Amino acid sequence: MAQGEQPERRGFFGWFNRHFNRNADRYERGVAGILRKGGRWLLLYLGIIGLMAFLFLRLPTSFLPLEDRGVFLTQVQLPAGATLEQTASVVAKVENYYLTEEKANVLSVFSTIGAGPAAMDKTWRVCLCG
Repeated sequence: MAQGEQPERRGFFGWFNRHFNRNADRYERGVAGILRKGGRWLLLYLGIIGLMAFLFLRLPTSFLPLEDRGVFLTQVQLPAGATLEQTASVVAKVENYYLTEEKANVLSVFSTIGAGPAAMDKTWRVCLCG
């Protein structure tokens, strides 16, 4: 802007300049007020930090809620047209894996065949130890 030239007072840019300057003045007054009463604002800030530290130490930090801990579901879906015998074979293999290979980690395995809408779908409920 050339020296002696006035900023735009009408139209979009005039509106923008007025609102921008008004908000800049509010910000300046707010910062000046905080600096004048710095001790009070510092106490408020420290109180908020203390509250956050208290909540951080008191709230549960686990990813899973306590009531869900130690149980997960396993789902297998065979191709369309699979028979009940094929599903039973897969069920036996998966149960055998959980109860032998993961013996140290798995307490029990619960499964039902044919409980879903199709014979080819199977879901297990696995309970972990500890």
